Amino acid sequence: MRKRWCSVLLISALILSLAVLPSCTMPQSSISRSGFYFDTYISVTVFGDEETLDGVFELCAKYDRLLDRYDENSDIYKINNSHGTEVEVAPEVLEIINLAIYYSQMSEGVFDLTCGSATVLWDFNSENAKIPDEQARNNAVKLIDYTSVKVSENKVFVPDGVQLDLGGIAKGFVADKIVEFLVENGVEDALIDLGGNILALGDKNGSPWRIGIKYPDSSDYVGAVESSARMSVVTSGDYERYFEIDSVRYHHILDTDTAMPAVTDVRSVTILSQSSAQGDALSTICFILGYEAASELVSGIDGVEAVFVLDDGRVIQTADIL
Repeated sequence: MRKRWCSVLLISALILSLAVLPSCTMPQSSISRSGFYFDTYISVTVFGDEETLDGVFELCAKYDRLLDRYDENSDIYKINNSHGTEVEVAPEVLEIINLAIYYSQMSEGVFDLTCGSATVLWDFNSENAKIPDEQARNNAVKLIDYTSVKVSENKVFVPDGVQLDLGGIAKGFVADKIVEFLVENGVEDALIDLGGNILALGDKNGSPWRIGIKYPDSSDYVGAVESSARMSVVTSGDYERYFEIDSVRYHHILDTDTAMPAVTDVRSVTILSQSSAQGDALSTICFILGYEAASELVSGIDGVEAVFVLDDGRVIQTADIL
């Protein structure tokens, strides 16, 4: 049976796999702002004006409303509670669902946007976290099937009980939309950090942006990548959100054939690409696949590179990027 994945949207802002490395003080022409959206802390730095930054955070608020599966007013909530009827959705929601369907298809179900029935069983933020019982997991798995999602013009249909969870692509999708907005408004240089999904645009007053990649369970860095154009850096790993029972770690990236944490030889995968949505989806797909299959996948995609930290501690790059 093929493996598929799912990931809960909630991201801990305290344990990030990526970081913008410190450098000289930002020039006065740059402005920054932070906030809490998509259940995580975000920060945006632009070489622009306050009005443009206002627009960025209005965009974040908009997508937060549209995509929150727990908000009764969101399109995703309405789809998940439609009981087998079509739901009319906003164009932006249609776009991200079609993109999620694409990655579900290209990965043959390794990525699956209908993983919500599994993710809802796990609470990685609870002080009394526990493993869902086997019957609940089996019932969840029966509902996971990306081919059951039907899109027609501006409407989406899912069978009764099927639950969409776009957590594995939403932040990347929004990061790409922010960059589109900034470019349309004349901003050439910016840094977007959506809870660890980092997208660099242009440079930092003539110097490249430097983005550090951390070792799992460590404050040390594997290395840093530099960008003076456009680069997305997204990491998926088993150390971002997890709990332990009897010395066994249960992490948040689930194999939806079992609704249990995926078993893999990889501790973390960092994807470098131009599209943050692509990096978001591929980082999780590659984590689930394991090193050999993931490196083969990445080698066949133009403009994409990866950094793997394996369970034996080795760091392997698909190109000389660190």
